[in-house]
Amino acid sequence: MNRFANFFILISLGILAPLCWSADTLLQIYKVSLRNDSELLAAQAEYLAKTESKNINRAALLPNIDAIGTYSENEWKGSSTSVLGQSSIFGRKGNTDQDKKSYSITLSQPIFNLPAWFSFQQGKELSYEAQLQFSANQQSFILRCADTYYGVLRARETLESTIAEEEAIRDQLDQAKKRFEVGLTPITEIHETKAAYDNAQVKSLEATAALDIAFEGLTVLTGQPHEKLVGLATGFPIIKPEPLGREAWVQFALANNFSLKAARHARDAAAQNAKSKKYEHLPKLTGSISYYDDRSDSYFMGTDLQTNTTFSSPSESSSLGYSTGVEISVPIFTGGLISAERRQAMQQSLQLKAVWVGKKRSIAQQTKSQHLQVFTNVARVQAREQAVGSAKSVLTSTEESYEAGTRNIADVLIAQRSLYQAKRDYADSRYDYIDSLLRLKEVSGQLSPKDLIELNNWLDPEIIVMKSAHQ
Repeated sequence: MNRFANFFILISLGILAPLCWSADTLLQIYKVSLRNDSELLAAQAEYLAKTESKNINRAALLPNIDAIGTYSENEWKGSSTSVLGQSSIFGRKGNTDQDKKSYSITLSQPIFNLPAWFSFQQGKELSYEAQLQFSANQQSFILRCADTYYGVLRARETLESTIAEEEAIRDQLDQAKKRFEVGLTPITEIHETKAAYDNAQVKSLEATAALDIAFEGLTVLTGQPHEKLVGLATGFPIIKPEPLGREAWVQFALANNFSLKAARHARDAAAQNAKSKKYEHLPKLTGSISYYDDRSDSYFMGTDLQTNTTFSSPSESSSLGYSTGVEISVPIFTGGLISAERRQAMQQSLQLKAVWVGKKRSIAQQTKSQHLQVFTNVARVQAREQAVGSAKSVLTSTEESYEAGTRNIADVLIAQRSLYQAKRDYADSRYDYIDSLLRLKEVSGQLSPKDLIELNNWLDPEIIVMKSAHQ
């Protein structure tokens, strides 16, 4: 958590972000998203809520102080009589007003409550789980920022390549028409080229829409519209991850993956809960001490039944004192509740233990796959770059053969399509490499804002990526 917090502070202050670029950079998108991304804000609120589990469960072990104050006013009418012999009647009747005030304060302290102790241990584990899960959510957020940003750059390069292909085919169509007018080519070449040109126009429309949709993805992150981004430098290095050994990455991931560590604490929390439910049948011992102050004032106004005279009788009472005691409670029969909860907690503990084992295996497999993917993408970038050069050579030789009459227009169109597809594949391979490298760092628990800072340093302010509406 600390390394994330440190970078958040630096980024919030704007120390690490270049201020001279008019277009948005990866780091600027990240800064704005920190304050506006709904998924991250929801994850933060969930984290803060779950960290209270330790405090909530600890409360059952700490002293409990209750203060009670009451005040009441009572009024009633009544009479009381007694008869002695045939002519002697004693008693009274009338109205009584009474005011009562009482105050008490009670301190109670659990002395022996084993289930509460294990519940407290469960709360600590749940708080640790929440902290680690939020770290995992922060890594996922970093990955989403990078994916969304580079998704725009990828879409832009696809559009540029598609437009270039469309223009090249349009030039080829104009040339075919001129050659047909002078009788050098048949009409079929015009039809073939026109069909290829129509298809290229459709691809351009699709690529244009894809670029605008990719820009909208940034708005989902930041809650703000974005018009221009800084593009990736052509000299971005494609290197293999260190260390090279796959097993070293697996061991590092098993020790540092945030989701795996969170699952371990969830497993331990369930185990503590099972212990708590197991000991619910034990006695609970609680000590208490109370201080109280009770006061009562009453006023009687009525008639003496013997003398038939009116009189009043005020009275008051008060008591002040304290009491101490120890209470022991033993649940003898609860309708099967304790046994059912004990069995339920045990099965939940077994469930989360199995989840942890499964996640551990999954993390090991993901690490191996991502490590292999990075190495594969390094080779793909190199191969795609060579493929672009080869496709250029093929197109040049095909065009020369076409001019010499040994190739037809279909061969030229195929060579052009291969060249531009090779360019798109090369651009995709660079972004695939970045994505796989970030995912390898995520699964191994290494991904942090520092990685975005390093990627941001490889943006070229001379390369501006804009929405298609501005082209």
